[in-house]
Order: sequence, then structure tokens, then C-alpha cells
Amino acid sequence: MINIYVSNFKDFLKNFYTKMTEYHAERERISEQYAPEFAKSAVAEIDRKANHDFKETETKIRKMHNEICEMLSISSVPTVESLTADRLFFDGSAKIELTPEIVKVFVERYSENPTMLALIKTWLDTRHKNDTNYISVKSCISTPEEKAKIYKQFADSALALCGKIFSDGSSQLEIDSFADEHFAAALYAKIGSGMNLADYKNARVPEQAKHLLDDFKIVSGENPFDFHFKSVTRRTDSV
Repeated sequence: MINIYVSNFKDFLKNFYTKMTEYHAERERISEQYAPEFAKSAVAEIDRKANHDFKETETKIRKMHNEICEMLSISSVPTVESLTADRLFFDGSAKIELTPEIVKVFVERYSENPTMLALIKTWLDTRHKNDTNYISVKSCISTPEEKAKIYKQFADSALALCGKIFSDGSSQLEIDSFADEHFAAALYAKIGSGMNLADYKNARVPEQAKHLLDDFKIVSGENPFDFHFKSVTRRTDSV
């Protein structure tokens, strides 16, 4: 499974890696071909560009993650429009007992519909709270909070890798392996494709959801790592 937002994180890293590879090669070329007194200003300009691109990439990752948190916050508020006819199985209208296998089918069907998932979870907690037969079904339902936590894991990993790229401590293989869909399959299963979040991108944030996922947002200065680009030293928490 591919998640569109995690894919964007990876694209940011790929683009930054390409630029930094070019900067390092250019810096090396200047150092070899120019006398120190002439190379100094050229190298300083490369350093300036590298710092700018580093800050810009960090900002893109942080901004996208925080936007994801905003959209997840909005999605956490149930809406009548998101309810389907299948709600009758879970709102007490239909007097039908559903097996764990059938409930799991509904969970998979509505994996991108937070309102229906919340209704199903409430039904499970009410009707089968202590029923061990339904434990595996409950574990398949991801709350907005759980999704925000997983997205933050991806974003934190992207920021750390961004720093490694900046300090010339990464490789193409490491970039290609970021958020591998096989290695991170369990995480992708929890957050889904992310396609449904676009429905909340320009929506008004309900009062009760405004600060719901603030704890999962990434603020400037949260990355504790120190990174260096050749002769240029900077802290990632200075952005």
C-alpha cells in the first residue's frame, strides 16, 4: 500500500539528496581547481544554498505533517453525511448479531471513513467489550490519534534522514529504503492511503477539534540533532 503523504515525504528527501549530491561534487571541484583565496567565496555561496535547501526541506516536511494533523482533527468529528446504510448494523436498528469475520469486512470497507469506523468501534466497545473473539477486529480500527502518531513517526524519520543528507552521511540506498512499503506494511495498514484526508483540506475546523492533535504536531526546534555541511555548522533547531 502507498500513502500519498508519506510518498511526498520521500519525494522531498529524494529532491534534497539530488541537490546535496550536486553541491558536494561542486564544492569538491572548486577545492581542487581553485586557489584557496579564490575558492573561498564560491564555497561560501554553495554553503549558503545548501543551508537554504536544508531549511526549506525541513519546513516542507514539518508543514505537511502538521497539515495532516489538522485534517485528522477535522475527520475525528462524526458527520451525518458520512454515515451509510450500513450504520443500521451498528446503531441498534438491526437486531442482527455480526460475527468477527463480518465486522472485519465492514472495518476494511470503511477504512477511509472515520465516522463509520467510530460507530463500529462504539458498537464493539458496547456489545463485545470483553469478548476475546473480537480483539483482532478492534485492533484493525485506527483512531485519528493513532494515525497522527504513525504519521509523526514517518515525519520524524524523514527529518532525521534530511539531517544525514545535509551532513553527507546518507546514501541513495538509504533514501530508496525510506518508508519501505514492505518493511512498514503494518504502519501503512493503520493509516491507509491517505486519499480521504483531501476531503478535509479546506474544511472549517470544528471548535471541538481545533487542538485535538496538537501533541502530535512538530514545532520548530523539536529536532535535537546537530548537523554539519562541510565547513558550515548549524543546529536543526534554529529554523
